[in-house]
Amino acid sequence: MFDTLITKVSDAMRFLSGKATIIEKNIDDAVDTIKIAFLETDVNLKDCL
Repeated sequence: MFDTLITKVSDAMRFLSGKATIIEKNIDDAVDTIKIAFLETDVNLKDCL
């Protein structure tokens, strides 16, 4: 469960670090990816925000 979460969060961070310029859409996409990862691993988002 946590392996999947760690992998997906790492992928989102790697996506951001590969950009020359980070724009709001890049951040929104990364946050959405992380939210989906939390939901897939049954983490309560209210506890994280």
